[in-house]
This record gives sequence, C-alpha cells and structure tokens, in this order.
Amino acid sequence: MKWLRYKKTIIGLLILIALFTISWFTEPHPESNKLLLYDKEGNVLGAPPVGPSSDFPLGTDKGSRSMLHLVLEGFKYSIAASLGIGLLTVLAGSLLGLVSAVWFPAFKLYFKAFFLPFQYIPALLIGIILLSPVALFPRSIPPSILMEYEVLILLIIGLPPVFFFITSMAEEIKQQPYVMSSSLLGASKLHIIWKHILPNLKSHLVLLSAQQILQILQLLTFLGIFSLYWGGPHPSAITSAPDPVRYRSITSELAGMTGQNYWLFRRAPWMALSAIGGVAVIALIVNSIKKEIESNLTLVPSLSKRKWSFKRIHNSVSKTEPNISSGSFALIGFTNTVREGSYTPAIGMSEILKFKLMQLLRGLSSNRFNRFVKISGTVLAVLVIALYLFSAKNTTTVSSSIKEPEQPKTDQIAKVSYTNRDHIPVNYKADLTYNEDEHTVSGKLFVETTNYTGKKQDHIYFHLYPNQFSKDLPADKWQYFINETSTPGSVEISKLLVNKVSTNVRVKDTILDVPVKSWGKNETANIEMDFIIKLPQNFSYSSYDYAAVWLGNWLPIQAVYDKNGWNKDPFYPIGNPFYSETANYDVTVTAPAKYTIATNADDTKGVLKHEKDTMKYQVKAENIRDFSLVLMDAYYYSKLTIKAGNTFVNIWHSSTDNTFAARNKTIMNQAMSYYTSKFGDFPYPEYDLVRVGEGTVPMNYPGMSFIPGYAFKSDFGSHLIANGLTSQWWSGLVGNNNVSEPWLSDSLNTYWARKFINEKISTEKKGVPGDIKIKIKQAEEANQYLGSSLADFQSEEAYSMLIGFKGPDMFSQLEEKIGEQKMLEALKAYQKEYGNKNASGKDFIKVFSDTAGKETGDLIKKWLEGKNEEE
Repeated sequence: MKWLRYKKTIIGLLILIALFTISWFTEPHPESNKLLLYDKEGNVLGAPPVGPSSDFPLGTDKGSRSMLHLVLEGFKYSIAASLGIGLLTVLAGSLLGLVSAVWFPAFKLYFKAFFLPFQYIPALLIGIILLSPVALFPRSIPPSILMEYEVLILLIIGLPPVFFFITSMAEEIKQQPYVMSSSLLGASKLHIIWKHILPNLKSHLVLLSAQQILQILQLLTFLGIFSLYWGGPHPSAITSAPDPVRYRSITSELAGMTGQNYWLFRRAPWMALSAIGGVAVIALIVNSIKKEIESNLTLVPSLSKRKWSFKRIHNSVSKTEPNISSGSFALIGFTNTVREGSYTPAIGMSEILKFKLMQLLRGLSSNRFNRFVKISGTVLAVLVIALYLFSAKNTTTVSSSIKEPEQPKTDQIAKVSYTNRDHIPVNYKADLTYNEDEHTVSGKLFVETTNYTGKKQDHIYFHLYPNQFSKDLPADKWQYFINETSTPGSVEISKLLVNKVSTNVRVKDTILDVPVKSWGKNETANIEMDFIIKLPQNFSYSSYDYAAVWLGNWLPIQAVYDKNGWNKDPFYPIGNPFYSETANYDVTVTAPAKYTIATNADDTKGVLKHEKDTMKYQVKAENIRDFSLVLMDAYYYSKLTIKAGNTFVNIWHSSTDNTFAARNKTIMNQAMSYYTSKFGDFPYPEYDLVRVGEGTVPMNYPGMSFIPGYAFKSDFGSHLIANGLTSQWWSGLVGNNNVSEPWLSDSLNTYWARKFINEKISTEKKGVPGDIKIKIKQAEEANQYLGSSLADFQSEEAYSMLIGFKGPDMFSQLEEKIGEQKMLEALKAYQKEYGNKNASGKDFIKVFSDTAGKETGDLIKKWLEGKNEEE
C-alpha cells in the first residue's frame, strides 16, 4: 500500500499530535518563593534551582517550578508556532509565486527589488532589528498581540526564499512542451495551475514545509538567546546586577527557554538541557519526516498508474524505433517554433526540475553530511556531559570553600527614641485632573499645617517622590524600577503661595523647600501650590499601562520633623524608603468617564458625578500616612467584594484573571480572619487589593495594597496578600521611620506573613537555610546589619538577606522564647501606645521589655547588632 512508504511520517505526526494534546491540557505552573525544596519524605533537596531527582526528573528552575512541567507546557507553543508559521509561509509564498509566474511575471522583479536586503542580511539579524523595539523588554502589550506581530515578522523573513523557489519551479514547468501545448490549445491559466503545475509541486511543497518548520524552530531558538521570546518577556527579571538584566519567556515556549537558560549552563545545566531536549524532539521528528519524503520523492516518480503504463509502453517502443525529429511536425494554423533535435515525451516532472531540486537538497541528504552530523552530535554530547559533571563538582565545593567570618564590631544601635509622641495632622485638600493623552496629573494642593516642632521654624519641606525618575538612573541599582524602555517622570511646581503670599519655588532632587516667615510654635501655615505630575512609565509606585493608572507616593507630602530635625531622606532603590505622619485628605479627581476609581479612603462615602465624557470623584480620609488611588479602565477590570467583620475588602483584577481572583479571595478571607483574631479589629473601614502593572514593585498603603500582575497569578501572591494585611497594623496604624529602621516594620510584617502561610497555606521548614546564612555573614562582614538604615545597605540582596530572612528569624526566636500569647500581649501594648503615631526601635524594645521581661529587649539588641549566637 502507498501509505506504507510513509511510516515515519505517520508515526512522527502522531507523536506531535500527542505532545500537543498533553501540552494543551497542562496547566501553567506558578512560581513560588520557597527558599528550600523538599522531597516527599521531608528531606531537603536544596534551594531552587535544584537538580534532577525522583521528585523532579528534570530538576527545577529558579522559581521552584518543575522543568518537566515547563517542557510539557511549552510543547504546545513550540509546535503551534513552528508548524503554524512554517505552513503559513509556504502557503503565502506559494500563492504569490504561482500568481507571479502565471499572471504577473513582472511582479517578480518588484518583489526581488523590495526584498533585496534579505539576500545579504542574516535572517536572525532581521528578526532582532524588527522585534527588539516591542518584544525585548516587558511592556503593557498583551502576549496575544505580541504573538500576532511575531507571526508577521517571521512570515516576512521566510517569505522571499519560498516565493523565489516556487516562482522558478512554476516557470520551469510552464516551459515543458506538454504545458505549452495545453496552453496553445486554449487551456486557461487556472487550468494550467491546477492540472499541470500543482501536481508536480505537490510533493515538494510538503518537503518545503518541513524545511520551513525547522528554520522557524531554529530562528526562535536563536532569538531566545537575545531575550526575544514567543509571546514576549515576563516582567520579572531572572538576573540582577552586575549581570545584564535578563527576562524569561512569558509562555515557556521551548525554543525561547533554550535561549533564556543557556547562560545558566554551568550553574544549572538541567534548565538549559531540558529545553534543548524538547526542541530536539520536535526537530528530530520533523527532520525524519523530511528525510522520508525526500527519499520517496527521489526514488518514486509522482505518476499516475495511467502515466506509468504509458511510460513502460514508451520505453519498450523506444528500444526498436529511432528518435523522430521534432522538426517533422507542426501544429496546423501555428508557426512551428519547436527547436530542432531529438524529442522524448515528458512524463510527470521534467528531469531538469528533478536535477534542480536534488541539487538544492544534496547538502542535506548526502551520506558525508549524515556522517558529519553523527560525529558532531557525539562530540557535542560528550562535551555537554563533561561540562555538566564539572559544574556539579564546582557547585558542591562552593560552600565548603567559604571561610567562617569573624564576629564583626559595631556600635550600639536602637538606643534613642526620636519620634513624636504627639503631632497635629496636616490637612491636605487637592483638586486634580488626569490627562489620559499626556499621562499627567495636574491641579492645586492646599496644605494646612501646624507647627508642632516646639520651636520657631523658617522652612517647611515636602517630598516630591516622582522627581526621582526625572533623571537618568544607574540600571544596576534601579533595575527593579526601570528598564531601557522606561520613560521619565517629574513634578513641576508652577505656583507657590505661603499664607497667600507668592514665594519662589526651590526644588532639589525630591525635596521642595518652602520658606516661611516666623512660623511660630503651634501656629498654622497655609500653603497653596499649582503643580503638574508627569507620570513615569516604569515599575514604580506611580505609573500606568494600557488598562490602569496607579498612584502611590505621588502627591507632595510634608516631611516629618522629629528629634533628629527635618527628615529629608532621598528615594532609595532599596526597601520602602518612606517616613510620614498621619494626615487628613480631601481629594477631588476628574478623569475620563471610562475609568473606575479606587482609593485608600472609605470609598463607600465617596461622591461620584458624571459629566459628558468625564467623571468627577470626591472622597475624604482621616489619619492615613499617604493618599493612594487607582484609575482602572472598566473594560479590563473587575471587582470581587467580601465583608470581613466591619470591613469591606475589594479585590480589583484583570477580567481575564477570574480564576486567580477567586483563589486570592479565599486567601484574603483566611488572612483577614487570622490577623483580626491575633491583632484585633482591622484599623480601616475598607481595604482594596489592586492588581496593577505586570512587573510593578508591590507596595502597601493604609487601606490599600498594590500587587503586580505576575504575583496576582502565582503562589507568591499569597505572601503579598498576607504581607499587605499585616502591614495595615505594623506600618499603617503604627508607623516608623522605614529609612533609618526598616527592620521595625518590614521584618515584623514578613514574619507574620510567613507565619500565616506556614499555618494556613503550606508548611515550610523554620530557620534560615545554610546558603542564606553565608550571605548574611558576608553582608555583616561588610558592616551591614539587621539594624542598619537603608543608606548603609550596599545592595538589594544584602537588604533581602537581613531584613527578609534574618529579621523574621529574630521574631521567630523571640516567640519561641516568650510564647505567642506573651508576644501578642506586647504587640497589643505597642499598638495601644503608638496607634496613629510613629515609633522607634527603642520604643519597640521598651514595650517588649516591660511586657515580657528585660531579656527580650537584650535579645533583640543582639540580633540588631549582629551579635546573636543563633543564626
């Protein structure tokens, strides 16, 4: 039977269909921020990425995701992209080629002139040039739109060779005598294509399709090396300074993962080899299909039985009869244009076409080439195995080669209480307008502030945080906020009045200096300013994308005056570099009517009015440390609402994230019940969890939390939800100087977030892993401690190691020492004493010492100074 000649093709197609089907039903596996991975028996496998094991046959990636799961997930994208684009290229090139060859021969000249550069510039370079502007860095472009653009670019790259090949073959077939005879007898051009050209092209179109599929797969792999992935990059970076910032594929497409993970070949070779293996499976299957089709095309003529019978008769006759000169015949009514010479009837495709095709494929089908591929593959496999063993050996010896650091020397810290026990809240009244085209917020801000400093002042200072992004920033330090596609932002003060008297505007970096005359003790000053905020497009707390505008740490806010004087700290790229007193806000916002608005005030008491194409919203809030709001396009956003006690909780999410929103709603309900049972009533009447930009840095405000899109859809979101809730008590209700003492809020909130996760979501081992301990000691050797200020931390990693790991471990040790009940008793006393105020580390230690004993204060001090014996 004829189909028996294509066994490999049938088996290969069945395997591809099976892989695609399995991949189609493989759900995306979210990232996890677990510090260690364990096997089924509870034994430690290591910190991710971990190597292959019985639990993870292909190992894991840096996000604790099984590489086997990722490979299965990526098959559908690789198969669909390579087969789809390859077949589409052949279809489009064939149609254009046939139309050009039969109807418009002159079109070939124009096409060749237009695509002339493609003959001299490598296809990879063309792809990089055309894809980099839109797909190199995370943007607010949906992956589906990026895929459509990538299909178009890859189609343009692959179209010229297919077009010229089909055009040349069609023109060659048209010159065959039997085709010319058919044309002279009145056959239409469509008939010529259908009856003469397509039958001869049919087998070769299949072969050409296989070649195009392999070319697309190869091109996608090379593009992945340059961080150009199918569907675009994921907004979360997988590298940090001093390495170039790299992003992973948002779709886990295999060719893209191959390019994405090649740089990890020495550290985690299984990550690269797993993706390479998936690409190799597809390539081998398609190549075996191509080989079989090529072999059958060479050995079996594409003739019908009738033509084959005619060929046998012709061969038998030609043995006994001489060749007849073509000049002996002429068609009646036509000039004889046939050249002199012997003529043998052409059956099927001409020998010239066969020769041309086989000449084109000779390099791929020769035995010498096959031997070269086998030898090269063997050598490459040996090199890969040797490199794998070498990297594994180096990995196991790293920790043993690190010497135990000496105990550092440090001055005593947390010895002074510098905060204000009593302050008079500043009153802010803002009338604002959002310009969607310019991405600006303009308006007036009225400030009523009372001098509670205890002495006469001649200056008042305000923070203008968006100004931080008005200048070029070093990418290695600000990689979590900006990338190469980020646009700048700024705050421009156009008018400034103090007690209705105009004064000069003096701005330096993020600080506005407002001169006042004789601002005496307990006197009130009225400040009015007109301003325009140009929003940056980046990953900061105030930015925008196609669906939303989120505004946090954006309005001019009065700096805190305490026992250290005016706190004019800059905007640090590490931690949460903000320090503010509670204040009262009256805000009116005008924006396009398409937006839905959410603020960290009690929005159930807000007043909304629609006027033609705009909406106007007014809301008031008391005793909050900053005012935040989000404008969301109603077309893209949905809301889930739950009521926990007397608090309404709103979860704002993308309309495509309904499944994740329902999961996060459950986690939110659990977390709210957990924390209110520990700390008491929720401190605000309403709480909004808002899904903002895909890669935005998460941030918490009184009554509102920003959660990035990638976290909203992953396990990491549960940690951010828990952290956002506990921060309502220990950052919102009780504030602190998060610049000078970040441990006091960030470590405490992280501790309670992990405690909730361990008790309600998933169980993780207590304590700090060994490799983290090494990094902590290295940081302390460089004079960076748990009690350090943001200015003393030299990197985000050092901050994360100490504040994110050592700090929570300190509170865990403290709880083990005094018990949970005593710890909660101390926290409630801390809340009662410093609710709606700011506290210092000294204040925290004093409360715990008074409540749970002096030894608890001593324990905290030792940890803060890096003198603790237990790490």
